[in-house]
Amino acid sequence: STHTKKLNLSDDDINRMEYFIEQISTAIHNAQLYDALEKERQNLEQKVKERTKDLQDTIKELETTKEELTNRNAIIEKDLSYARKIQLGIIPSHAPSFRGYEIYTSYNPLDKLGGDLYDFIEISEDLLGILICDVSGHGVPAAFITSMIKLGMSYNRVIQKNPGVFLDYLRETLNYHMHGMYFSGAYCVINRRLNEMSFANAGHQPLLLIRDGEVRELVADGAVIGFDPDYEFKVERVKLQKNDRIILYTDGILEATKHNTRNYET
Repeated sequence: STHTKKLNLSDDDINRMEYFIEQISTAIHNAQLYDALEKERQNLEQKVKERTKDLQDTIKELETTKEELTNRNAIIEKDLSYARKIQLGIIPSHAPSFRGYEIYTSYNPLDKLGGDLYDFIEISEDLLGILICDVSGHGVPAAFITSMIKLGMSYNRVIQKNPGVFLDYLRETLNYHMHGMYFSGAYCVINRRLNEMSFANAGHQPLLLIRDGEVRELVADGAVIGFDPDYEFKVERVKLQKNDRIILYTDGILEATKHNTRNYET
């Protein structure tokens, strides 16, 4: 048989037991929370280590990429420097001597490589051809087109004497190699014997004639080269007088005046 001894517990005893149980329950709960927090801390530390390693790997990759870009940029800068020397080589370093006339030039590219070009053609003792061009855009593509223009300039004296025929020859030579690029240009021929200038324009700014303190625009119809393959270049003529000044320019002059700055190609 089983003998059970009956305990007589007072209310205080019961309260103490309940309090003790509550404390044990709280301690167990806190221990569980601590264990969970410790595991979370360990997980967090592991994630931080993994993220730190990923970040370090990324930094190394960026440093490697930066070094590669720096090297490539150095190569590009070197190539651009050579390209600039080549381009400057196709720009006349000085104006030709043409008896009875004074000729001045100025070339200030915005970038290392520009899209502007001017050149002189000494056709004969009495005839001087002057070409000015402005290729769309800047940089390598524009510089490449200016080189094509230089190479495309005909050495046929008959073509060089007629501004309209000359621009048409440039168009026929270059039109199908522009690949979306285009350029405006003007070509004039000064006849010293007749004191006359003939000129044609391929969508370029008008030539300016300054006479007796007044400025007159010399306009000739013509489209930019690179678009319309059939547009006819109209040739105009003007008689020249003593002290006349003729100005050929690109839109860099207009932009520099508009914005009051020199940061434009002229």
